[in-house]
Amino acid sequence: MKKKSICIFVFTMMLIFCLIISGSAQTKKELKIGFGQNVASLDPHYNTSIQDILASTLIYESLATYDRDRNIVPVLATSWKQIDDLTWEIKLREGVTFHSGNPFNAEAVKFSIERCSKTGPGGGYVGMVDHVEIVDDYTVNLYLKYEFGPIISHLSSGVVGILDPAFVKEKGEDIGQYASGTGAYQLKEYVPGSKVVYVKNDNYWGEPAKIETVEYVIIPEASTRVMALKTGEIDLVENPPPHELPSIEKDENLYVYISPKSRTLFMGFNMNDPNVGGKENQPLREAINYAIDRDAIADYVLEGLGSAAHEGIMPTAVTGGLNDPTLVRKHDLEKAKQILKDAGVPPGKTIEFLVTRSRYLLDTEIGEVIQGQISKLGINVDLRPMEYASLAAILKEDKHQMYQVAWGCMTGEPTAPYFQLMSSTSMSNFSNWGDEETDKILDKALATVDWKERMIIYEQLYKKIFEDVAMIPIVLYQNIYAANKQLKNLYASPEELLDVKNFYFE
Repeated sequence: MKKKSICIFVFTMMLIFCLIISGSAQTKKELKIGFGQNVASLDPHYNTSIQDILASTLIYESLATYDRDRNIVPVLATSWKQIDDLTWEIKLREGVTFHSGNPFNAEAVKFSIERCSKTGPGGGYVGMVDHVEIVDDYTVNLYLKYEFGPIISHLSSGVVGILDPAFVKEKGEDIGQYASGTGAYQLKEYVPGSKVVYVKNDNYWGEPAKIETVEYVIIPEASTRVMALKTGEIDLVENPPPHELPSIEKDENLYVYISPKSRTLFMGFNMNDPNVGGKENQPLREAINYAIDRDAIADYVLEGLGSAAHEGIMPTAVTGGLNDPTLVRKHDLEKAKQILKDAGVPPGKTIEFLVTRSRYLLDTEIGEVIQGQISKLGINVDLRPMEYASLAAILKEDKHQMYQVAWGCMTGEPTAPYFQLMSSTSMSNFSNWGDEETDKILDKALATVDWKERMIIYEQLYKKIFEDVAMIPIVLYQNIYAANKQLKNLYASPEELLDVKNFYFE
């Protein structure tokens, strides 16, 4: 009897021990994510970088989104239908409140879409909306300026977040530093240049978030981010350098996550600048195009964590596989030199080259390699690495010659990036490329509902910019993260959004 009691006691203690261990494994409720780029604003309508969009989409929701199977699904909308060529009816979700306690309704949708359509960045997503009519508290009609096939794709973008009208009025011009959305997380603290802290929204209308607190920590230096991950200070980091991946994969507490991403790193020329722009400098730009070895950059700089962008400004996964092999420019240094010789371009020319620092994976390093490749033509490249915000300011002021940025596709199809980069009315047309004919091609594409026909029109547009060599695609990026092995259900979409509310710790 005594022996049996001892066995029961031992079994009970073991069970209690296991429960304690199990419980302790579930106690981690704070997620810290290390990013390389500062969060400039939490106002989604004025987001100009993916870092801003990542930060705001934890708070703000759009009417629709892409699920993990790449289907567009309702979020704050419940359904939509096309009434006629220029009118869409959208039914809205009932029983949703903003973090401020104010109700979500048709008034908020009308305010947000019309506000977004009038901003610089937001205009690239919903600038086709003429006005929004409130039918009832949970129904709106969108009236378009012209027939626009991918309207629902555009409404799914994080840039078209639904804001709280009363809260925006209260905060005024400071709204970018505050936030009241409908999302699974609400803002706790925002320190520009340092961190953004979120807490779980206990009144969320949908499936509640599994992690209580999320903190975005700004760590510009990639190796420092990785060290913070290895020491346990950070749970998830973006863009670990390729040379760090072997040590991460060998660490029993860490793992690497890679997924497809619709972002292309490209070079652009200011077509208004007399040193590199205009028809007279087309041979110079064409020679540079041939001098760049994209395959070497993808294989040796990115170490295979990206691919050479031979297919165009947008990857074929976004454009439906349309690709013209005649537009491919394989590395050919001798041909590049001959082009310059035939055009009478003397050696010793100097070009200023602006590149980002720690905004994209090995962006500065890629810029340095391109500098070396172009120098083989006898051209001096004045490389100027800088923070993205500083670079963007120079580009908008039209004080640049040659630049390097990466552009993503936040709507699942290429209408938005093509419009942003090529329309004469776009604030993001940093190459100052295009003319009346270009805008007509864009207008024709925007009014084309059939997806395949629209892609054929865009191919025609890309041929035009290819001939002028206003932009040179370099590499196609991937989502690359390194994480604590306890962090589960990690997912980054091709639009680069993190599905944080469904992450959890084991």
